[in-house]
Amino acid sequence: MRPALRVASGALATTALLLTAVATPAYEPPARPPAAAPALAGAPAAAPPPPLPPTPGAPRRRAPRRGRSWAR
Repeated sequence: MRPALRVASGALATTALLLTAVATPAYEPPARPPAAAPALAGAPAAAPPPPLPPTPGAPRRRAPRRGRSWAR
């Protein structure tokens, strides 16, 4: 590549990068959902969701080893 062409393409790339940075709007964090209403004093607490079933094909957790460490 010719030196003049290399300088021109570098300047063009730098200009495009700067224009992109200027044109990009500033980051705004997503709006928070409204806070949940406080629970009434006499109302029962909501039950936690049931646990998810195991993923098919996932390795099962092994039970911890029992016994003496030297017996392994």
